[in-house]
Amino acid sequence: HGFDVVLAAVHGEGAALAARHPVIVALVQDYGSVFFTGGDQALITGALAPKGVESPVLAAIRQAHAAGGLIAGSSAGAAIMSGVMISGGTSLEAATYGVVPNPDKPGLLMGKGLGFFPWGMVDQHFIKRGRFGRLVIAMADSGVRRGFGIDENTALFVDGPQGHVIGEFGVFVLDMKGAKQDK
Repeated sequence: HGFDVVLAAVHGEGAALAARHPVIVALVQDYGSVFFTGGDQALITGALAPKGVESPVLAAIRQAHAAGGLIAGSSAGAAIMSGVMISGGTSLEAATYGVVPNPDKPGLLMGKGLGFFPWGMVDQHFIKRGRFGRLVIAMADSGVRRGFGIDENTALFVDGPQGHVIGEFGVFVLDMKGAKQDK
């Protein structure tokens, strides 16, 4: 699609320090678009906003996004897009144990995302990994009204007020308006 790609080395043990580096800030400003890879969404958010404090690289990404730059992600890179994110757990664990604060315990883990996608909560690998249950429970617990379950090899491409599904499988859109919950 005509993209010139370069790696911004914000990963590994020095990720939080790299997210403060002026050279990487300048790289984001120069390129104007960002793609987040998979992995662990808590590591991505932890590097870009350690203890909730926005890094200079995250500020540059927000400026690029506000100027019309493409912000995209795959797997964990998709999960960080919402304001509230799912950090881990299966549908069975979510239904059995609910939301838990301790990652060493079974259950659904939640965290603060980066908020690039204001229309609801994003979950990924949705159909392939049977994540309907965990998204519903995450939405109910957090009060987020809409959920978007994006499957593998599929993208939800949002351009202004419209979204388009592109790829091999599909995207589920869940709306909790009028939903009732019985714990």
